[in-house]
Amino acid sequence: MTIRKLISTSLAAFALCISAAHAAYPESTGVGVIETVELEKSSIIVNGLRFRVALDADVTINGTFGALQMLTAGMLVRYRYLVISPTERQIIELETRPPNEPYEAS
Repeated sequence: MTIRKLISTSLAAFALCISAAHAAYPESTGVGVIETVELEKSSIIVNGLRFRVALDADVTINGTFGALQMLTAGMLVRYRYLVISPTERQIIELETRPPNEPYEAS
């Protein structure tokens, strides 16, 4: 087996594992203001709740690709997350919203 084929097969298997893991938990959405960014824990606190940000989370800041390290307290965000347990939530998609956009905390 060539290295290229081995890498391709490994990446495909990894993607399937991630998809299966996501399918195992209920999904929900929310909107709120980031209160704290905890880089060392790969998490953020929004509306008083801690959310772990998945390594493969789709983060969009001002309409372009972003990352956890680019988020700051005070940003209005809309997010999609998995409910792992009553105390653990994992963000899989997050986008910043204009600061003047009306919203109800969720």
